[in-house]
Amino acid sequence: MNKHDYEDALEYITENVKLVDIIEGYGFRPHKESEGRYTMVCPFHNEDTASLKIYKNDDGKQSFFCFGCGAGYSAIDFIKMHEDIGFMDVINRYRSKVTTGSGENIYQKLLNHQNSDNFDLPSYMLSSKFRLGIILREKLKLNPNKEETVDKFFSDMDVFFEEPGNMNKESIDYFEETILEGIKNEL
Repeated sequence: MNKHDYEDALEYITENVKLVDIIEGYGFRPHKESEGRYTMVCPFHNEDTASLKIYKNDDGKQSFFCFGCGAGYSAIDFIKMHEDIGFMDVINRYRSKVTTGSGENIYQKLLNHQNSDNFDLPSYMLSSKFRLGIILREKLKLNPNKEETVDKFFSDMDVFFEEPGNMNKESIDYFEETILEGIKNEL
């Protein structure tokens, strides 16, 4: 899978796969507390009370967090944890669904619109941070003795994304490629 396929699949999942639908698809019935907020017994550890919360982020996407075991984040994370599969396995499942209705590749559509008023740089930045974070967590699982190296990558990411001058697509893409190359070489 090339980088563009990977990004397209990730974008498709984060934009179109609803966390509550995934959870209900596994046979769980979360209790609705209010619009966009649910609770349930966490399937990732033994418990009797509902400690897993599902909520909407500021961007309208659903996330989860268990106050009992600390499991959490996105629909991708839930699938990975529930089925005990890797990040790329989840991405590959949705890979075939990454074109718009017109057949235009989502990544190409993003490139075509990056200079327009519709390009959402903060979302693109968060998406990049999210992708890199997932990759680093996966690598740490495979190489638990490399925690110091992974921490350094996370620190480098924090420094990069705190610099206002770096907040453009070209800088983010270059940084992501550099970090990915570093991850490949060091982990």
